[in-house]
Amino acid sequence: MSSSTVRSLNLHKLLRKLLWKSSQDPGDCPTSWTGARMICPRPLQHLCSSDLECLGAQKCCFNGCRFTCANPQKAGRCPMFIGPKLCFDLCRNDGDCPRNMKCCQNGCISVCIEPIIVQKPGVCPREEPGLVGICVFIPGESCLTDDGCSSGLKCCRSECGKKCVKPVLGKM
Repeated sequence: MSSSTVRSLNLHKLLRKLLWKSSQDPGDCPTSWTGARMICPRPLQHLCSSDLECLGAQKCCFNGCRFTCANPQKAGRCPMFIGPKLCFDLCRNDGDCPRNMKCCQNGCISVCIEPIIVQKPGVCPREEPGLVGICVFIPGESCLTDDGCSSGLKCCRSECGKKCVKPVLGKM
C-alpha cells in the first residue's frame, strides 16, 4: 500500500471516530467465503479489527484466514429471470445496489433487484449468556439467511456471527 493510501485510510478512520459513527456497519459479512478451502498466508496478520477501520459501508469480516474489509452481503436470494436478456452488467456486487436490493444474474447480466426472503418455520434457540472463547471458522456452517441452511436448519445469530442450527419448532 502506498503512503498516500495509508494516510487516506488513517484520515478516514479519524473522521469516522470524530463523527460518532456506529462501530457496526449494517449488513452481514459475505458468506461466499464459507465453503472455500483457503491456504492462509503466514504470518497471519488481520487487516482490520472493527468496521470503523473499513472504508464506506464495508465491514470487517473473517474470510477463513484473517479479518479483512469486505462489502456487506444483503439478505435474501435472487429471483428467477424470464424474458429478453441484455448482456451488460449494471452492478458487480450487492454494494453497488441501493437499499436492500441485491446484485443478481439474469442469465447474462447482473442487475439490482429486490431479493426473495425465505423464512423457515420455528425460532432460533436462546443463546447461552456469557459464552467466551475463540471463534473457529467451519466451512459450510455460516449463513446469512434461512435460505443458506440445509433442510431442517435455520440461520440464527451466535457468538461468532450467524450459523445454521436446529430451530425450536411450533413457533414462527
